[in-house]
Amino acid sequence: MTFLERMAAASRERVRVAREAESDAKLARRAERTPRPPRLALDRFDVIAELKLRSPAAGGLAETGFDKSAQLAAYARGGACAVSVLTEPSEF
Repeated sequence: MTFLERMAAASRERVRVAREAESDAKLARRAERTPRPPRLALDRFDVIAELKLRSPAAGGLAETGFDKSAQLAAYARGGACAVSVLTEPSEF
């Protein structure tokens, strides 16, 4: 099984489990009540930071006990206009 096939299979399984826990209709109602995020307005040169704890090629990128909240706050203090967060749990 290729890397992409593994990711797709893992995603399908997470969706199956999530649908057992909450119906699509209930999820849609919850999504409708969620406030929209602020609009991203980029200027001439803006930085989008990335929070990535591991890589399929390199393995772990963060030390045990890594403080994700502190890192995100540091990105904000440093002027990042947005943060990209990889949330695929089986590979990243």
